[in-house]
Amino acid sequence: RAVVAALGGLSPRKVELCFDGTLLSTEGAGHVCACIPAVGLETVSIGFGALTQLQGQALAALAGRLASGLKRLYVSCEFAFQLSAESFAALAGALPPTLEELYLYFWDCKALQDRGARAMADALPRLTALKKFELTLTQTGLSHEAACKAIQAIPVARIEQLGISLTGDEGYDSGNGEAAVLAAAAISRADRLKQLALHLGRWRISAQAVADLSEALRARRLERLDLDLNWCPGVGGEEVARLAAALPDTLKHLTLHLGECGLTSGVAFSGLASGLRRLRRLRELRIDLFDNAKLGDEAIAQLAEGLPEECAVQDLKLNFS
Repeated sequence: RAVVAALGGLSPRKVELCFDGTLLSTEGAGHVCACIPAVGLETVSIGFGALTQLQGQALAALAGRLASGLKRLYVSCEFAFQLSAESFAALAGALPPTLEELYLYFWDCKALQDRGARAMADALPRLTALKKFELTLTQTGLSHEAACKAIQAIPVARIEQLGISLTGDEGYDSGNGEAAVLAAAAISRADRLKQLALHLGRWRISAQAVADLSEALRARRLERLDLDLNWCPGVGGEEVARLAAALPDTLKHLTLHLGECGLTSGVAFSGLASGLRRLRRLRELRIDLFDNAKLGDEAIAQLAEGLPEECAVQDLKLNFS
């Protein structure tokens, strides 16, 4: 009530609200969101955190407060098992075309499912002013088909920073690889792209998807890349070598997640080492190779030989466990 009263008398340009770790009810969160002053507002950041009892009122109320001149919107939510797809669709439908930065993080909100992703896909094409866009729909009951539709709808013309995390939760053998193909197509059209986070863990990745993704990466002058292919059936030694060969030499920050890909020594690590040697501008390197059971001394030696020598790496993290 105190927050609601305070918001009612303000006309800020920026509002940040964090409910993480509170006992706020879904009705209380809805009341607070409904009182966000819309006139003149340029930035809204709301962290619902792990409000497990959160339902649809808060998102629906927030959707009603998104002013036409809004430039930046950040919304994060975890473990809201009752959060409805209808409320997420209302939020998607209310996104103003003036947005330049949009960050949506929904983790383990299982009721969203495909309807939420499709509503977002319908809304994205009109957001042509976007420069920074991050969409995380992880463990939300998302199907491969809905993930594809969301990726295909991203308006990439002006985007400089892109984050896509649509991790499958249908098991390790989900989909047919089209999500990665469409992601590659989006990257290839994003001429201004400088920073990319692409998390496609658990989706099946086909040889064609790896080829398309490699060519898309080769054509971009990226400064930061975070590529997550954990638990991806179809990603093996040859695929890793091909991706490594395509890493742009403009990279300053590189993170590769290749957990449980069945990698051994040989082509995977010689290819990875060869790709890393070219990255003379690299400042940060992180490689995660957990649960690759056949990883031995030879593989680690090959990788070590490939670490760029004539560069100024200041942050190095290699995980083999």
